[in-house]
Amino acid sequence: MRKMILTASIMAMLVNMSTINAAESANATDVMHPVKTAQAESVSPDMAALIAGNESFKQQKFDDAVKSYTEAIKLNEKNTIAYVNRGIVKRIQNKNDEAVRDFSKALLLEPKNGLAYLNRGITYMTMQNYSEAEKDYTKLLLIDPKNVSAYINRGVVYRFQNKYEEAIADYTKAIELAPEARVAYTNRGYAYEALQKYEDALKDYTKAIELAPDNAESYNGRGVAFAKLQRYDDALQDFGKVIELQPKASIAYANRGGTYRSMKEYNQAIADFTKVLEMEPKAGAIYAERGITYRLKLDHKAAVADFTQAINLEPQQAAADLYNNRAIENDLSDNRSAALEDFTRAISLNPKSVIYYANRAVLYEKMGSLDKAITDYTAGIKIDAKNGILFYRRGMLYKQQGKTANAEKDYKAAVLLKPDLPAYK
Repeated sequence: MRKMILTASIMAMLVNMSTINAAESANATDVMHPVKTAQAESVSPDMAALIAGNESFKQQKFDDAVKSYTEAIKLNEKNTIAYVNRGIVKRIQNKNDEAVRDFSKALLLEPKNGLAYLNRGITYMTMQNYSEAEKDYTKLLLIDPKNVSAYINRGVVYRFQNKYEEAIADYTKAIELAPEARVAYTNRGYAYEALQKYEDALKDYTKAIELAPDNAESYNGRGVAFAKLQRYDDALQDFGKVIELQPKASIAYANRGGTYRSMKEYNQAIADFTKVLEMEPKAGAIYAERGITYRLKLDHKAAVADFTQAINLEPQQAAADLYNNRAIENDLSDNRSAALEDFTRAISLNPKSVIYYANRAVLYEKMGSLDKAITDYTAGIKIDAKNGILFYRRGMLYKQQGKTANAEKDYKAAVLLKPDLPAYK
């Protein structure tokens, strides 16, 4: 009997580095209110506290900075600068709700405070509250239509919401206003890549590299685009450059590993995935990727071990694909009971997957449980009534059972959907 083992990819290995921190799109002076130092006798008490807070901030003494900004507010409840700067420090301390309150208070005092809108938008992005972030950047642009940071950050928000055309429009506007804005080119490259416009992405990443030759993020993005275009040697060169610039950039090793695997250089791929796991021993997705690579090497035992490790690291969140992939490896290792358990688990996690039902049906066939196999093919057909292969294989089983009428009915349905199928023997 012909094998029909269907696989589902666990993840797209090629990924970009973490999206640029929204704050990076602005200069430091654009993010935090600077305060010029003045002669002691001419500085009010609240401004003196504010200056002290800024000095602590520069030294990354964030608790001291908060104390100084709080003192400034106590001395002058209308000190908008103190609220904005304290909010920034709160965000750095991951106290996002408190940060939002400070930025909102600043806006009550000064409704057209652009830095308050910018920083509250950044904080909302950190909280993944993209709709509110978008509103803040839009309000900022009404106040300051040439604010490059607002265009870049709103573009990031659009991209996170899969609004790639809108994102590209904002990045393009930022570039018109600031042609040397490397971050705008890199982010626009991401958006083009999401739209599978890889040549456009390459142009943007290359421009970003020209503007900032030591920026690892742009090399990584270009490497991904090269790999998508199957320009693997160029991709390897860019991922190697990322590693040269940032030796602990695990994502570059992961992407290079995925590229080596596409080139069927499995040992080198495994070496790179292993390097990632040395740096991030709890990276379940990388165990899964290495497991797929072991599968391609036909090392089923090692593949099972890696899929198992991936599942154990996040047993509650483990993807159905992990169980499906481990089941396939267990089947190929003649551990059919374990394979059956994993296929069943995959189906319980994703009962709408035709692949999982079909794979379990094939396993039931091997185990001689034809009725159960027919039940699974039927379940698959209910999900995808245009899948000729499922009708064909169910018909084969009906024929084995001597149910000729059922077999003929399924065969007719199969060849209507897939005319090149051979006749039953």
